[in-house]
Amino acid sequence: MLNVVRIKLVCMGLALATVSGAASADLVLDPGFQSNNMAAPPLNGYAYNATNAGAGVPTATLLGGWLYSGSSGVAANDSAFNVSGAFGSGPPGTNEVGQAGFLQDSSSQISQMFTDNLKGTSAVVSFYYEGRPSYDEGNDTYTEPNKILVTLTDVTRDNRIVLSKSITPTASQTTNFWNAAYIVPVTNGDMYTLAFHGENTNTAPQNGMPGMDYASFIDNVSVSAVPLPAAALAGLILMGGLAAFRHVRRPRRLARERLVPSF
Repeated sequence: MLNVVRIKLVCMGLALATVSGAASADLVLDPGFQSNNMAAPPLNGYAYNATNAGAGVPTATLLGGWLYSGSSGVAANDSAFNVSGAFGSGPPGTNEVGQAGFLQDSSSQISQMFTDNLKGTSAVVSFYYEGRPSYDEGNDTYTEPNKILVTLTDVTRDNRIVLSKSITPTASQTTNFWNAAYIVPVTNGDMYTLAFHGENTNTAPQNGMPGMDYASFIDNVSVSAVPLPAAALAGLILMGGLAAFRHVRRPRRLARERLVPSF
């Protein structure tokens, strides 16, 4: 009997380990915006819509799972966009150089569609953000961080809004990336759209007033299952073991109870 319990405990542990591993699964493709190498000519460190070096590209572009529209794109560390600290582990000149998606002006949007195949009714939407540093761009135009709106909509259920949050990077959040994470309700099998929008409108110099060029960056985007704490895993394993033990012993106890007269 003890061997049966041990086997059940091992099986419970393996099953829970599998669940724990599944919790780290990510539904987002190209989370670090690495599908196009920004360091390779002729891009010179950045590209609107992730494929074109010039600004004002009107055509939306689908690349690496992301749909880029308006004045959005990808920029590498130390490029003209002055992004710094973007994630990437490889040497310069490879697709692993630090790169991030950028949102410039209120026309910019970066979005991705996916189908929820996570186990459970909740997910964690996580991303890192950074504002473009403030400086005089010349011609009386100044750069400032762009306000970021992140949304998650359930396409299957008439585009029901699951998440809608705005973040404005502060002056202290223009040299490093900061994490934002939200737990949201999800339905297995439904299709979702995760989107990042720029909210500030660029302005040109006018009547002696300087123009404003707003931009912010996003990186390391993920949508994953809510992680199960280690303590909870240990408790579930213990409970699973006790349940297995009871399951083995219960038939004998019930058999003895049947011998008790009902009167």
